[in-house]
Amino acid sequence: MFKKALLVFISLRIIGILFTFNIFNKLQRGYGDARFLIGGINLIGFDSSLPFFADSTTFNYAIYNFLPNGIVVASIILTVITSTIIWKTLKNFLINKNSILLWITIFIPSYCVHTILPSKEATFISLSLIYICFEANNIVFKQVNQWNNIFLVFQRIIYLTLCILSRGLGSAPYIFLGFFVTLFPFISPFLMKYKNNKVNIFIFLSISSIFTLLIIFIISSFENQYFVDQSLYLKGSFLQAEGSNTSREYLFNRDTFTSGNYFLLFPYLSLFPTIQELLTNPKLIFYVIDSSIYIGLYFIAWNKVINIAFMHPRKIKFFQYLFIIITISYILIYGTIGAFNLGSSLRFRQNFTNIGLIFPLIIFYNSKKNKNIFLSKSLKDTHSI
Repeated sequence: MFKKALLVFISLRIIGILFTFNIFNKLQRGYGDARFLIGGINLIGFDSSLPFFADSTTFNYAIYNFLPNGIVVASIILTVITSTIIWKTLKNFLINKNSILLWITIFIPSYCVHTILPSKEATFISLSLIYICFEANNIVFKQVNQWNNIFLVFQRIIYLTLCILSRGLGSAPYIFLGFFVTLFPFISPFLMKYKNNKVNIFIFLSISSIFTLLIIFIISSFENQYFVDQSLYLKGSFLQAEGSNTSREYLFNRDTFTSGNYFLLFPYLSLFPTIQELLTNPKLIFYVIDSSIYIGLYFIAWNKVINIAFMHPRKIKFFQYLFIIITISYILIYGTIGAFNLGSSLRFRQNFTNIGLIFPLIIFYNSKKNKNIFLSKSLKDTHSI
């Protein structure tokens, strides 16, 4: 039964991938480092200080150097591998009656394509998916004071180490998740408790925005040379992407660290084309649709989590603060760097999909399962009396 279901799932993904692959190919004329990684990597001459690339080069070299030459053949192999990982990891949630949001998430066109192309995304998505499922199960089914069991902490360190090796600083939101899960049992009593009944998610979005602006102000005030250098490198890297036709050269001379650019303009441009870009290339409407689905799912999924009725108040507090942390990390990392190139941004933010969309959905499904287990046990105890 498992093999049959897996074959059906892989077939569905292949159909979706063939459709979206053709669209992306017409829009982007390139797939980031997919061609670069095929057949091996020359590690000589790489700058080890680069935050999202060289940190993960050795790890990806070890994986992709063993794939056959040619994107098509390598992608077919990766389709089978990543589909198996996704199905095996999420199977129990995908077969739920109300799992439509999860199905939509894993079949978002950009997520489909970048889980099968031989690039850093395919590796990191697979590893981070296993990690967020590990944390989601612990968070829901274990008491808060058990989150730091020595065996769980050891597993957490291994998962996070692999995430860092596969994506460098691009794995920051997952590092924040692991750090906060570890720290929360100690600091929970000192954190403000928000009202649990139907909290408006936009309240927490506003709090996230305020803290993001504060961080941007601090960064811009100190004018740290490291941030300046990395900004210049990333601008050049994204703007000069090989074969790209979605670069924004007009952003090169803009100051990255002003609040207007970092907080408003860049996050918007990392998600959507401008009106002028749409008029010039109407096919970019595909990016609008993809990003709109992405944003909608983000708010729907997290709104469900921070308003779970059947959950210990202490855990609800955890989810509310975690939403703030993850939102801030998205704006500061994924929501700004990608503004320089729309195609690269679409690829880059797939590294965030697992923690931003799938993680809260798994939390929600697990909480419902936990509720059913509790009610079933209570009913059994009642009958026994």
